[in-house]
Amino acid sequence: MRRFAAAAAAALGIVMFGAAANGATMKLQYDGAIHMYNEADINLVINGKQIVTKEMPPISINGRTLVPVREVFESIGGEVYWLEDTDQTVIYYNGNELLFTIDSHDIYLGRSVVSIPSNEPAPKVINGKTM
Repeated sequence: MRRFAAAAAAALGIVMFGAAANGATMKLQYDGAIHMYNEADINLVINGKQIVTKEMPPISINGRTLVPVREVFESIGGEVYWLEDTDQTVIYYNGNELLFTIDSHDIYLGRSVVSIPSNEPAPKVINGKTM
């Protein structure tokens, strides 16, 4: 997911940085199960602006950082649409279109396909938020 995030961020003209600080324990629901989460907080900075997510914070799973798509992209002027019938998210940002399907390793950036390596997490819904 980190490689995908870096590739997508570069293509969309976004600079992302994360820094660990304090930690909190919370329950995460994904992949049909409840998982206890107790990792350091992640501070998300995009293009020099601290992004604060209210409903779901950025999290780290298996060494990969996942961020809430809608809150992040809307905070920097993007448009995010959830296509419930197909479990897809479409993001419009800076003249670009990004489309991905939950649990799929194929991401569409315009007409190009970027494949997330199979050993990396695919986009998923965690606590009701697309990450």
